[in-house]
Amino acid sequence: MLSEVLMRRLAFIRYLYKLGLEQSKQPEPLSSVSVLTFHDSAELFLQLAAEYRDKGKKDMTFMGYWEVFEGKLDGGGLTQKESMRRLNTTRVAVKHYGNLPSKIDIEAHRATITNFFEDNTNLIFGVEFSSISMIDLVSVEDVRKSLIEATTTFNKEGSSEKDYREAMGIIAVSYHKLIKEHHRRNSTPFGSIYNLKFGKGVRG
Repeated sequence: MLSEVLMRRLAFIRYLYKLGLEQSKQPEPLSSVSVLTFHDSAELFLQLAAEYRDKGKKDMTFMGYWEVFEGKLDGGGLTQKESMRRLNTTRVAVKHYGNLPSKIDIEAHRATITNFFEDNTNLIFGVEFSSISMIDLVSVEDVRKSLIEATTTFNKEGSSEKDYREAMGIIAVSYHKLIKEHHRRNSTPFGSIYNLKFGKGVRG
């Protein structure tokens, strides 16, 4: 079973991936930034994979991870090598030379990064990429457990309208707890930071 810290790091990688998906659907040239986000998410994944499997070498390059894992995984090694090489080349062109990719190129990179994560997450970590939840990014343990409970209730087989209402109730309570914890962490002797900022602090 993967540790809580590891799952949180994977959840952040999935967040970047989903952010890249949203950016890729923006009109040109705004969609070009998705290439940078896709690349960042892949690089963070590769770094985490090398750390988790205790693989790597000094001065590791992006494409060097495929060499390190060659023959070390079920089926050989990391997949999508040449497609990811193309993503890396496009990223260099955007970041260092200002050459913007076409809409067709961005669509191809979107498919590439999706296949990369779907293939390699299970190979490296033994979990499906789609199973990684943004809930793991919630730092308040009590709230995180409640959200997991709500998700389980919502997705259980044969769930009814009553189950959906129960799940929504749990989510509402969790949201209230999260806001309350946020104010607690940001409180001062004179009131919360939010209240002070908007002129709602202690009156003299």
